[in-house]
Amino acid sequence: MTDMTPDYQANEQEQLKQLKDDFLSSISHELRSPLTNIKMATQMLKVLFQQDDERGVMMSNRLEPEAWSASTNSRQLSLAHKALGESSLASLKTRMMHYIKILECECDRETRLLNNLLDLQQLDAGVYGFSTAVIYLQDSLPNVIQPFLEYIAQQQQCLEVHGIENLPAITTEPLSLERLLSELLNNACKFTPPGGKILIAAELQPPENEGVQMLQLTVTNTKVEISDREIPQIFERFYRIPHSDRWKHSGTGLGLALVKKLVEHLGGSIAVESGCGQTCFTLTIPTVALV
Repeated sequence: MTDMTPDYQANEQEQLKQLKDDFLSSISHELRSPLTNIKMATQMLKVLFQQDDERGVMMSNRLEPEAWSASTNSRQLSLAHKALGESSLASLKTRMMHYIKILECECDRETRLLNNLLDLQQLDAGVYGFSTAVIYLQDSLPNVIQPFLEYIAQQQQCLEVHGIENLPAITTEPLSLERLLSELLNNACKFTPPGGKILIAAELQPPENEGVQMLQLTVTNTKVEISDREIPQIFERFYRIPHSDRWKHSGTGLGLALVKKLVEHLGGSIAVESGCGQTCFTLTIPTVALV
C-alpha cells in the first residue's frame, strides 16, 4: 500500500477546508436570519407599547372631567372614552399579534435547526436514543399533522390522509417515526403551491420474517416535481434544488438529510419518485404488528 502523494494530501485538505467553509457559511446564515427577524419583531413590539402609553396620556388629557361641563354625566364620559379608544385598541392588538406570530415562527425555526443539527450529530456518532413502544398510528398521526393545519389553510393547500383507520397497533420507535413524518410534511407544505394536494398514506406489507412486518408510509405532494438529476442529491446536508421558484424557500437544507439518517436508524429505506405533476416519498420501516 503506497503512501498518499503530497499533491493528493493537499487536494484532500483543500476539499475538507471547502466543506468546512460551506458548512459554516450555511449554518451562520440559517442561524442569523431568524435572529434578525426576532430582533425586528421585538423592537416593533417595544414601539407599539410606547405608542400605546403616549396614546393613553393624550386621551386622559383630552377627557379630563374638569374640561367637561357640569351637565356631562359619568355615562357620557365613559362612552366618549370608549369611542376614542376602541378602534385604536383593536388596531394595536392586531399589530401586536402580527409581531408575536413572527416571534413564534422564528423561534420554532431556530429550534428546528438546532434540533436537526444535534440529532444528526447523535446519529452520526451512533448514540441516538432508541426506545420502542406500542402505538396506534391513527392516534399519533393527528399530533404530527396539527401544527401544520393553519399553514395549509393559509396556503390554500389540501391535505388528505388514507389507510390508517384500520391499522392494528404496531411496535416501533414512536419519536423517530413522528419526527420522520413531521419533516416530510414540513417539506411538502413548503413546496406545494396553492391549490396543490398533500396526501399521507399508510399500509402494512405482508410479513417477510416471522413476527416482522414492513410499514409503508407515503407522503405525496402535487404540482411540483424534482428532476431525476436532482433526486440523488436532495438528502445531502444543506443541499437546495436550484433553478425553480418553488424550491427557493428558506430552510436549513437539513430536513431530508435527517429523514434519511432516521430511516437508516430504524432499519428501513426511503425512495423518491417524481413526475406527472407530483413528488412521492415512500418510507419502508420494519415493525411488529399486534393483530
